[in-house]
Amino acid sequence: MKPENAATAASKDTTSEPLPLSQKIAYGIGMIPANGGNQGVKSIAMPVYAILLKVNPATLGLVLGLMRLWDAILDPVMGRITDNSRSRFGRRRPFIILGSILFGVCYPFLWWASPEWSEYAKVIYFVCLCLIFYVCYTVFLVPWNALFMELSSNYEDRSRIRAFNVYAGKLYFFVFPWLIPISQGDLFDDPITGVRVMTGIAGLAFLLFGVVSGFFTQERAPLPQAREEKISIFRSLKEFGRDPVFWKLKGIGLLVLLGLNLDDFLAQYVSVFYIFEGDLEASSRVSAIGGNIGQVAGAIMAFVVSQFLADKDKRLILKSCLALTLVGVVSQWWLLTPDYPYLKIIVHVYIAITNSAFWLLYGAMQPEFCDHDELATGKRRQGMYSAVSSWLNKAMVSSAIGMSGFLVILCGFDREAGADQSDSTYTLMRLAIIIVPFVFFSIAIWCCYLYPVGPKEARAMAQELKLRRETSA
Repeated sequence: MKPENAATAASKDTTSEPLPLSQKIAYGIGMIPANGGNQGVKSIAMPVYAILLKVNPATLGLVLGLMRLWDAILDPVMGRITDNSRSRFGRRRPFIILGSILFGVCYPFLWWASPEWSEYAKVIYFVCLCLIFYVCYTVFLVPWNALFMELSSNYEDRSRIRAFNVYAGKLYFFVFPWLIPISQGDLFDDPITGVRVMTGIAGLAFLLFGVVSGFFTQERAPLPQAREEKISIFRSLKEFGRDPVFWKLKGIGLLVLLGLNLDDFLAQYVSVFYIFEGDLEASSRVSAIGGNIGQVAGAIMAFVVSQFLADKDKRLILKSCLALTLVGVVSQWWLLTPDYPYLKIIVHVYIAITNSAFWLLYGAMQPEFCDHDELATGKRRQGMYSAVSSWLNKAMVSSAIGMSGFLVILCGFDREAGADQSDSTYTLMRLAIIIVPFVFFSIAIWCCYLYPVGPKEARAMAQELKLRRETSA
C-alpha cells in the first residue's frame, strides 16, 4: 500500500473523471468479503444451528437479531474513526485491510459448537463468537462502503462502478450456496466436520479478497484539511435524522431488506420441510443450482443496466424492478410445490434478475445523499453516512430475522415433528412468504415516487461540489 496514493488524492479532486477499469475491479471484489460477513452468517445459521445442532429456531432468530443490533451499534463508532482519520495511507484503506484479516480469521470459529453440548452451551458459544466476529467485520465494512461514496462524482460512472460490486457479489452467491450441500456429502466423515472445513476455506477467501481490495484501490477524493471540524457521532445522527431526503432514500432500501429477509428465512423452512420433506441436502442442492443460474442471469442483467441504462432516471427503473419482483413473489404459491420441486429454481432465477438491477442502481444512488449532505453542511462524512446506513440496514435485518423465527412458530411449526407438519401449518407458511414481502415491496414503490433526486439534480450537485473544492484548495 503506497502512501503517495493518498498524497495525490489530498492535492487534487479527480472524482469527476471515470474510474479506471483496474480500480473498478479492485474495489468490486471487496463485495465478496462484504457479503461473507452479512449473508455468510445469516444464510447458514439456520441449517447449522437449527437443523444440525437442534437449536430452537425462535431462539436462533432472536440471537441473530440481537447480534446484528450489536453489529449495528459498532458502525457509528467506526464511521467516526474513519472519517476523522488523517493517515498518509488514506482514511479508508488501512482499516479495510486490517478488518478483512481479522474477520476472515474469525469466521470459521462461528461454526465450531459441538453437537454434544447442551442447547444452552451452543447458544452461549454462538453469541460470544458473534460478538467478536462483528467487531472485526465492522472494521472492514464501514470504511469499504465509505470509499465507494468518494470514488466518483460522475452520475453514469457510479452505476458502472457498482456493477463490478454486483459481478463480485454474483460470484460469491454462485459459490457460497454450495457450502452446505458439499459439507453434507460423502467427502467428510460427518456433516459437522464438513461445515468446519468448508467455512475455514470461506474465511480464507474473505481474508484474501478483502486485503486485495484495500491494497489496490486508490483513494481519489482530497483528504479533509486539518483545520476542518471533527465529525461527531451524535451531531451526525441528529442531522441525518432531520433530513427528509435521507429518510426517503433509506426507506426504499430498508423496506426491501425487510421483505426479502423475512421471505428468505421462511422460505428455507418451506423448502426443507414442505417441498423436500425434511431433506436438507436435497433442498440445499436445488437452491444452489437455482442460485447459480440466477447469479449468471443477474450478472447479465447488471451488465445491461450499467452499459445501457446508467444515464437514465434510477427512480423509474427501481419502481419497475420492484413491480416485477411482486410478480415473482406471488408466483411462489404455484412454483414452490413438492410435486415439482425443481420449479423452485425458477423463483431463484427470476428474483435474482430483478434484485440485480435494483441493488445496482440503489447502491449507485447512495453517493447522491453524501453530495446533498456536503452541500448543506460543508462536512465530508461519507464514513458516518455509511455507518448510519449500515446501522439501519442491520437493524432492519435483525428485526426481520427476529420476527421470522417467531413467524415460523406462529404458523404452528413443530420442530420435533420434522416434515410431519399439519396442512394448516404449511398453508400459513406458504401464505406468509407471499403476503409479507408483497406488503413491504409495495410501500417501497411508493417511497420511490417521493425521492427528489434525479439525473439533473445529481449532476448539478456534483458540479457545485467540484467548484467549491477547487475554490477552497
